[in-house]
Amino acid sequence: KPSQKTKFSPDDELYYLEKNYKQKYGSDIFIGCFIDIPDDAGVYHKWIIIEKEIANQFPKYLILPANYELSWIERDSSRRIKRKMWCCLRSQNSYNSGLWTDLRFTSQENQDKVWMPLNSITDKFWYTDDQDKNMRLLVSAPTDHPIAWKISKCENSQPLGIQKLTLYQTFYNQFTDYIEKDSDGNIIGMWADYYDSKIEPVPDVDIRHELSAPIAEISASSYSLKVGGSYKTLTTEITKESSVITSQYSDATFTWSCKIDDEEYTDKVIWREATKFNQIKLKFPPDSSMLGKKIQVECAVEKDDKVIKAKILELQLIE
Repeated sequence: KPSQKTKFSPDDELYYLEKNYKQKYGSDIFIGCFIDIPDDAGVYHKWIIIEKEIANQFPKYLILPANYELSWIERDSSRRIKRKMWCCLRSQNSYNSGLWTDLRFTSQENQDKVWMPLNSITDKFWYTDDQDKNMRLLVSAPTDHPIAWKISKCENSQPLGIQKLTLYQTFYNQFTDYIEKDSDGNIIGMWADYYDSKIEPVPDVDIRHELSAPIAEISASSYSLKVGGSYKTLTTEITKESSVITSQYSDATFTWSCKIDDEEYTDKVIWREATKFNQIKLKFPPDSSMLGKKIQVECAVEKDDKVIKAKILELQLIE
């Protein structure tokens, strides 16, 4: 409505929109927000604000129905996270039969689109020029053999605040994909590439309730470590209410340790100082009997008699 505020101060309840969306992504403060609207029967349905229309008297916002709950596995350097979010399924114009054939190979070319809010979770969607490595999703009616897709394009600038994914159809993999069911046999989640790593996906974390205390996280270029290989650089970043405050801990003490199967392994691996105060280099000795196991790396940051324990980083030991 016209009386709705569009700018917020730190004392306002909706200030997080100003801080986490407008300032971070440069988007209109309401684009990408969900809104519940009742139908003629008084039943509320979820919609997504996807565009702003400039009018003479007051701005108007365009909305689309949030008609699908997408499930996917988010990967970062330290963990695999089960994510779910409502989105809007859109059609993609395709002028072929769904198959593309060159001189030697035939591949599926059926395409679809997904629109969803751009935020700290969805901005991690990715794709590469190597189709074999592109992120996979299951977008389908809830069946035991759902339709699988790969991301072929990510767009987040028209408009700012919306993440648009272009998908092309691929094959469902019964060995790595996972159909999650409740006790009654109803499908409650469809996860692509759930079993493509020995690192178990962890449940989603509710990002609406951020802790005011500093949080430390360990990251690396990947979540694997070669047995007898070269050094891997580990980095501990410290955040508070979504702001990085690592520089405030330049005089702190960073204590690194590691375990394998609850066995202390700190003195059995090789550590080396890195260039930055919040980094360490880790090398695993050439012990082939440890292949396939997971090493858990920990870091304790101590300053002013207060200790921040970083979230454990799990690395899979590989050849």
